[in-house]
Amino acid sequence: MGTEVVNRKNELVINGVRYPITGELVRKLTSQFADKTVVGSYDVNSMKNLDTWEVPLYPGYVGVQEAQSKESHQGRSWWTDLITEQDGYTVLPRLATEITSFATNRTSPTGFVDGASVWTNEGNAYDTDQSTYAQQASLPSTTWGDYCEFTISSMNIVGIEFTAGGTDATVDQIDVDIYYSSAWHDLYSGAFSRGSQYRYCKAAVAAGVTSVRVRFHHSDASASKAGLLYEIYFLSYNAATALTNVKFGNFNGELYAGIDTILHKLPSGRATLEPIFAFDANITDILIGTNGNLLVYLGDANNYLYMTTAEAFTETNVNDATRGILWDNKMWKMDADGNWWYSTDGDNSATPTWSAGGALADIADEVESLFIGYDADGNDQIYCATNSILKIYDDTNAKWVSTQVKLPNHPNGGKGAAYWSSGHYLSYGLGVRKYEPIEYRDMEVGLIKDDGIPSEYNGEIVKFGAEAASNVLYALIDASQVTGTQKSGLWAYDGIGWRNWWLDTANDGAMHDIIVSSAESGYALYWDCGNTIWYINLQRGIQNPRQLAGTITYDTAGVYVSPDYDAFWPVGNKIGVQARCSVRGDVSADETVTVKYRTNHSNETIDTGWTTLGSAITSAGETTLPMPTSAAPAGTSFRSIQFRLDLVRKAADTDETPVVVYLALDYYKVIPKSWGWIAVLDLSKSSYADKSSEQLIDALITAAETESLVTLVYEDSTKYVKIEDIEISHTTGEYPKGTAKIFLTEI
Repeated sequence: MGTEVVNRKNELVINGVRYPITGELVRKLTSQFADKTVVGSYDVNSMKNLDTWEVPLYPGYVGVQEAQSKESHQGRSWWTDLITEQDGYTVLPRLATEITSFATNRTSPTGFVDGASVWTNEGNAYDTDQSTYAQQASLPSTTWGDYCEFTISSMNIVGIEFTAGGTDATVDQIDVDIYYSSAWHDLYSGAFSRGSQYRYCKAAVAAGVTSVRVRFHHSDASASKAGLLYEIYFLSYNAATALTNVKFGNFNGELYAGIDTILHKLPSGRATLEPIFAFDANITDILIGTNGNLLVYLGDANNYLYMTTAEAFTETNVNDATRGILWDNKMWKMDADGNWWYSTDGDNSATPTWSAGGALADIADEVESLFIGYDADGNDQIYCATNSILKIYDDTNAKWVSTQVKLPNHPNGGKGAAYWSSGHYLSYGLGVRKYEPIEYRDMEVGLIKDDGIPSEYNGEIVKFGAEAASNVLYALIDASQVTGTQKSGLWAYDGIGWRNWWLDTANDGAMHDIIVSSAESGYALYWDCGNTIWYINLQRGIQNPRQLAGTITYDTAGVYVSPDYDAFWPVGNKIGVQARCSVRGDVSADETVTVKYRTNHSNETIDTGWTTLGSAITSAGETTLPMPTSAAPAGTSFRSIQFRLDLVRKAADTDETPVVVYLALDYYKVIPKSWGWIAVLDLSKSSYADKSSEQLIDALITAAETESLVTLVYEDSTKYVKIEDIEISHTTGEYPKGTAKIFLTEI
C-alpha cells in the first residue's frame, strides 16, 4: 500500500487528549482484508491479483438466477436450451421437426349430376345438415344402384368424408369414386356402418379432382330399399389452425393421432399425418384393448368404436367413455361424472359387456388423468390424479381410496401425472410433487424450486411423457394456461434437475399430449403445440453427443444464460478484466459462438440489455475477450455479472454444431480504500496540555482498549479511527517518560 506524509503542527488529538509528536505524521494506504493465501495445489483462483469464475455450463440444469455457494446451485444455469449433459461439450439444441400437413379442410360440393334421374333431394348431401339426406329411394334387388355425382371446382384432395345410411341393413355396401386426370378412380367400395362418418384417404394427394360419385348396394331380393347420403365433403390438407384436442397412441407398430374428431396415422417419411377416420365427436382417449384392437373413446354422449389392425372400425352400443386405461387384463372406462366400469370383451364386440367398478363421484369434476403405478406393497394399481388429491383404485373392494398425496386444489393440478423412476409425479402449475409409496416419501421436485424459470417461458404443466424405464420424465409446459405472452416448451427432468429441450417460436401455443414412438423406422418423441405436431429423434443407444458426431441433428440456434454472479460478495465492486471462451467442433464463419454480458441486474428479460464481447468466435481454441473492448481493456466494473452464449449453425448443416468447452471470467475484487496513520508520540515531557506524561500514557492505553472508534484530530481534520497497533516505551518509577509508536486506521 502507498504512504503519504501529512503536514503537521507537531500535535495530534486522540480520543480528546492532546499529544505532541516527534518526526512526521505518516499516512498509509491500508486494507481491511488479509492477503490471499493458497492451501494445497494451485487452482484458477490462486493468482495473487485475479480471481476466475468458471461459468457453470455443466450439467446446466435451469432455475438458478443468483449464483450462490450452496451445493444445490453448482453447475446450474438461469436458462438454456443447449445440450449440456456432457462436461466440456456444450452444443446446440436437438433438432425438432414439425408436421404441419395434418389438419384437413372440409369443402362441400357445389353441384350434382344425377345421370339416371333416380336420386332425390341431391342438395341435401351438401347442405352441412346431418339431419337431411339425398337418396335413391328404390334400390334394385341384389345389385348396385345408380351413381349420383357431386361436383366442385378442381382441387387437390386427400380423401372424401361422408355420412351414409339405409332404410335397413340390407343396404349393406357403398361405392365411392373420385374423378381426376380424365378418369374415375375407385376410392372405396365395401361395407359401412350406417349413420357413422367415414374418412378414406389416398396414399398420396389426388390432384385436380372435380367430382365424387356415390352409389349403394342392396342385398335383399324381395324388397326395394333406400340408400341415404346425409352429407359428403372433399377433404384437403389445410394450413392448420390451433389444435384444441390431441390424443396419441401407438398401435400395431404405427403412431395414431386423434386430432379433434379425426383419427390420423403417421405415414412413411413422417412429413404429414394422414386422416384415417372421422367420428361424430372429439376423441377423448385412445387405448389398446385386451384382444389387440384399438379403442377410440368419444366422451359420454357418443358410442365408442374399436379399430382392428386392418383399420376396420366397428361402432359399439356403449357410451359414457371419456377416459380409459388397460389394467389387469381388463379395459376400464370412466365418464365425466366419475362412474367407472370394466370389460374383458370391449375391444372386439359391437355389444360388449361392461360391469360397474365403483364410482369416483366425490370429486368427479376434478379428475384429470389415469395411470398405472406401484402401491406401498410393490403391486401395480390404477391411480387417478385430480386437482387436489391422488386416488388409488382398490379392486378388491371396488372403490376409490384417497392417498396422503395432496395438491393445493390447483385448476390444472394432476394434468401431469405419471409413474416414473420409482415414484409418482403429479403436477400443479409448474410445481411437481414426487411420491414414493414404498419409502413413504413426498417431496417437491418441480420448476417452482429455487428461482423457477424466466417469465418469458411461464406456463403450466399439462402432460407428462414417461415410461417407467426411460431416463427422463418429459413435461409439456403450456403457456396458454397463464395470462400474458409467453412461449410454450418441452422440458425434461432426469431425477436431479430440469432442462429445456424445445421452445415454441410463436406465443401461447396450447399443448395437449406427448408420446415416444418407434413408428415408421423412427425412434422419436412426438408432441403437439399450437397448430403443429413436432418430433425430436431420440438416440437408441449411445446418448453422448460427443460420440455421435455426424449422426445426431441440431437446431439452427441456441442460447445459454448464466446465473448472476457477484463473487459471493454482493456489496463489493469487482472489475472484469477478460472473458476466455474455449470452443471446438464445427466452428467457422457459419457455425459461431458469441459471448455477451450484462451487469448489476440491469435487465431481467432473456433477450435485452446484453453487450457483445468482441465479435463472434469463428475458429477453434481459446479466445480471449478483453473487457470492455480489446481497444480499451481497462476492465468492466460490476457488482454482479451475467453471461450469455449464442450458438448458431448454417441452416443446411443439420449435423454440425460448435462446441463450447468452457467460458471463464477473470476479474479482481476492488478492495475498499482505507487510510491509516503512523505517528510517534512524545511522552518525554513532564507535562503537556495540563496532563503529566503518566496521564498521557494512561489515556493512550484507555483509547487503545476502547471498543468503539475514537477521534483523531490533526490540523483541521477530524477522523474516526481504530487503534490497530501501539508500542509504548517509557521509564519506570514515579514519573514515567518515553515515546509511543501508534498506528491508527480509518474504518
